[in-house]
Amino acid sequence: MDNPELEGVEKPAIAWLVKLGYTHLSGAEVGRQQAHRHMAPILEDVLAEQLLRLNPWLATLQKESGNSPTATVLRELRKFWQENLLEANQNAWVSVIHGSNIQLKDARGRAHSVRFIDQGNPAANRFHVVDQYIGSNSEGDEFRPDLLLFINGLPLAMIECKASHIKLGKGINQLLAYQHSHPRHFVFNQVCANCC
Repeated sequence: MDNPELEGVEKPAIAWLVKLGYTHLSGAEVGRQQAHRHMAPILEDVLAEQLLRLNPWLATLQKESGNSPTATVLRELRKFWQENLLEANQNAWVSVIHGSNIQLKDARGRAHSVRFIDQGNPAANRFHVVDQYIGSNSEGDEFRPDLLLFINGLPLAMIECKASHIKLGKGINQLLAYQHSHPRHFVFNQVCANCC
């Protein structure tokens, strides 16, 4: 095996996730879609589609106002970054994953909470695994996590794949270094894992 991490860990992990219902996307493909490479990647088309499915009132709002409520939600998501990663991540957890603190007003001026995840019917959510996405920080320093896992277009997990002869701590240290040097990419992240 020329690359034991890729052939022995990363590709089997992707195959397993695909069997579980994830759709595989290449990091290069996702990278071309990102306007903000220094921020957490969001699969905007997937997110918009799921927002309209989970929040049918958004489609009505779009017809009545002519504005894109999904674009407004995306702008609100991009505001989560704060200088403190823990606070930004907690805000994302409270506002997106656990509850729904992002609200928009309908045509009558009534506020509605925006739902991001179908917790009542998990199979209705869309799951993606992205390999070798190249992100950067605001200084332009690049990083390349092995796998990113998305639910409804939001990056909620990062997995670092290591060959079985590599110590577990190396992958964990790499994830911690990523959090330190590229914190904006971890705003929505709920799980970091190392697999061998």
